[in-house]
Amino acid sequence: MRRNPSSERPEHPEDVRPAPNSRLAKMLRRYVHFWGPRADVDVDDELAFHMDMRIDDHLARGMTDAEARDAVARRVGNLTAVRAQCINIDSRRNRRMTRAQLIDSFVQDVRFGVRTLRRQKGWTAVGILTLALGIGANTAVFSVIDTLVLHPLAYPDASRLAVVFLQPTQSGGASGVSVYLTPDSKTAKAWQTNARSFDDLEGFASGDMIMRRGTDQASVVHGASVQPGFAALAGQRPIVGRFFTLADRKSKSKVAVLGEGIWRARFGGDRGAVGQSIGLDGALYTIIGVMPAAFQLPAVL
Repeated sequence: MRRNPSSERPEHPEDVRPAPNSRLAKMLRRYVHFWGPRADVDVDDELAFHMDMRIDDHLARGMTDAEARDAVARRVGNLTAVRAQCINIDSRRNRRMTRAQLIDSFVQDVRFGVRTLRRQKGWTAVGILTLALGIGANTAVFSVIDTLVLHPLAYPDASRLAVVFLQPTQSGGASGVSVYLTPDSKTAKAWQTNARSFDDLEGFASGDMIMRRGTDQASVVHGASVQPGFAALAGQRPIVGRFFTLADRKSKSKVAVLGEGIWRARFGGDRGAVGQSIGLDGALYTIIGVMPAAFQLPAVL
């Protein structure tokens, strides 16, 4: 006598099917996919479905529940190994599909954005201009903060250094443009003689100038006029030749010290550059030394 497949099945000590899920568990599994695919959940559902179908098929052929389960167990083999293999395969498949979907979505978004920008050229131009101004302003502000705050000059005892400059005022009390003290100005000499709050004062004046070497094409370079003690203040020594001395200042000889960048770019790093002549703003100067790239003047707003 055949049993009705829908009738009650006796308990079996070795149930080859995954444990049945409650209604609440099934509802939760539906929402798990909202956060992404779950390979283990998918495999459990698929195994339970196929094994239920196989057991029902054996029951319909006249087998008892125990015989049907034994037949399915022999057909499936090691359920734990089969489940692990299926999860591994499904996980690799989901990863490949996820990467493909991300790439496809990115390509579609780029195409949609390009089409939208081409249709609205006016707004596109305004957006590009706004981005350019914003990026430029942020870059300028960061450059100033990086120079003055984040990466100050690598001078010895840099925390004890200060830059002093004049702030002239016009009628009505309006502030004028800041000007540096020139090394030979009367104010600089007075400060050096009478200052009590500083161990030492070294004047400098920086700016752009036109440099010419022989018959080479003239170029604009950034330079400075400094006092002889400035190199010691910066803690740097020339890599070639020497720095300015008091004798150079008293004789008012026109001598120049090159930076390492200009020395390598214009003279190819030749030590024979010392003793050669260059033109600076129309005046002839003799090169007496080369300072390393670490030798820098303070940046002042």
